[in-house]
Amino acid sequence: MATEIDREALPFAAPCKTLPPLAPFRWLARGFEDLLAAPRQSLIYGGSVAMMTAVVTSLAWFQGSQWFLFAMLGGFVFMAPLCCIGLYAISAQLERGQPPMLLRSLRAALFRHVGNEMIFALALLVVFLVWARAAVMVTVFFPTDAGASTADYVVFYAFGTSIGA
Repeated sequence: MATEIDREALPFAAPCKTLPPLAPFRWLARGFEDLLAAPRQSLIYGGSVAMMTAVVTSLAWFQGSQWFLFAMLGGFVFMAPLCCIGLYAISAQLERGQPPMLLRSLRAALFRHVGNEMIFALALLVVFLVWARAAVMVTVFFPTDAGASTADYVVFYAFGTSIGA
């Protein structure tokens, strides 16, 4: 017999909604509609974020930190929502029926919600740093023998994947 949970007595808990399995495809379609409605603003913003990512990646690669680069590539997944705040603002403008303006979306992203963004960024940074440290620690198990077998690599990748998961 299931007991009733008193939600008022719980610490901070966000209400959850049940989503259909195909909901992400609907989100992608709506994002594509926004891209078609504001292509210049979306591509400028997306290109800027992609360029910053390429610069950070190049610096890590050419400074000899390939293992750290691989950890960062996995960690970019955690930072992506923060990097997309300008695109969210463009979508909000379109939803309100306003003409999309890049300056307005940057203003909303950088000034209007800065407090919430900083808290979110701090939480993501902590997750990212734990992720990066775990990824670097996994490299200790990388087979360095000249005659390493496929089984050695399978064990390494299985261990790394389980830690990442």
